[in-house]
Amino acid sequence: MLASRITNLVEQRPKWDANAGGHVLNFHGRVTESSVKNFQLACDETGDETVLQFGRISNYKDRFTLDCGYPLSPLQAFATVLASLDGKVADSRGYDAMQKIARRLSATEIDNQ
Repeated sequence: MLASRITNLVEQRPKWDANAGGHVLNFHGRVTESSVKNFQLACDETGDETVLQFGRISNYKDRFTLDCGYPLSPLQAFATVLASLDGKVADSRGYDAMQKIARRLSATEIDNQ
């Protein structure tokens, strides 16, 4: 019974665009800035239809847009985006945190020798 309510979402893979000189996703004008945080999810059940898209919309580091549709609720879409942002090491805070951890690990290894 529960298995029938499980929905598999897959990340849309970017396609190569020679004009842009890189891989791009089509956000249909909703996302205006490139960012490692931009992504789209599609539903296996509905085909290639994008059910969630998230991306940067201005030069400010904290301006994003989130679009979602069936079978996701707005709460599920927001939770998905929060979870995806948690693991992004590309932003400066994530990078700084990783460097601090690496320094602590190096100091611990030196102390243990």
